[in-house]
Amino acid sequence: MKSLNYRLYNEIAKGLDYTRAIAFSILVKQHDLVSSTVKGCTVNKLHEMTGLHPNTIKKHLLKLAEMGLIDELPNRSIVFKSLSNKHENRNMPPLDFDQFKTLTEIEYAIYTVAIMERLKRMKYTEEKCKARFNPTKGDDFEAARKYCRKHNITRPFRNNGLSFDGMAEELKISSTTAEGIIKFAVKHNFLEKHNRQIQVPNWDVMKKIPNEAAFLETVGAHFCTKNNVYKVLANAYTIIDPKLHKYEVDATDNKVELPKWQTAENLLHKIQLEKQDAKKKSAEKGTSKSAKAKKMENQPCATIENYENLGQNIKNKVLDDVFTSQSLVSLLSAPSGQEQHHPHGNISS
Repeated sequence: MKSLNYRLYNEIAKGLDYTRAIAFSILVKQHDLVSSTVKGCTVNKLHEMTGLHPNTIKKHLLKLAEMGLIDELPNRSIVFKSLSNKHENRNMPPLDFDQFKTLTEIEYAIYTVAIMERLKRMKYTEEKCKARFNPTKGDDFEAARKYCRKHNITRPFRNNGLSFDGMAEELKISSTTAEGIIKFAVKHNFLEKHNRQIQVPNWDVMKKIPNEAAFLETVGAHFCTKNNVYKVLANAYTIIDPKLHKYEVDATDNKVELPKWQTAENLLHKIQLEKQDAKKKSAEKGTSKSAKAKKMENQPCATIENYENLGQNIKNKVLDDVFTSQSLVSLLSAPSGQEQHHPHGNISS
């Protein structure tokens, strides 16, 4: 799945439980389901599919039912409804969720998409305010004026960026989580971060206020150098083209240690593979042992008769080799005009 319906933005902004329920739905949909239906669905079956704790699964199912994202059929099957819209302009910015296999990574990806949707809305508002307060020939002034009246906008748009506290307040999360989401988005090349700071012009006031801390508080600045005074603004972000996204999955993203139950699926798969390898090795070992046993059975037993036969065979072979070598010597041609002499007589006679 590569996009979420923009209507889910309001559900994501309700709190962490709603976002995790949506992440759970995406995790279930990754299991090649027919029409997103889990037939004969039980908590244990979902536990085997996702590796999550049964109580956690029950909680996520209740949240999904509250949002109207699941349907229960009479044959104990559950249909996980589509999270995207068939019209692309009614979806949030695209992101490939199938590349992430744990609940925490999918949850961070969902929050990343929500921030990208927020940036898209800010850009749309900026365009409407520009058409309302600084119109040009190609702008639709009437539509822009209606938009500004509807949202009670009475002055030109001013982009102050997005702060961690602002994101935390809007998405009902902590500032630390918001910072972790931004790190996740920047690492995977979903967002580009722009650090912003402005120079405060009231440097001459420093001569009247000897205390630097009091000066910074008076001017409303954050730090000063030898010749300049600066005020740090909230960071600005740019949405990056989906073709440039990097899906390097790492369990240590944002220094978040994943709970054991979130990686249980991978561990179960690994254990199954190890068991299969062990069975193959034991089967191969058994076949090799049986082949060796058959070979030993075919060999004759060590008796006096067998040893006598073996000695006679060796003796015959040695005599054969001797006669063969003598016949080869007799075939050698002697030099012309000379008689061939042999130290032990003429073997050919």
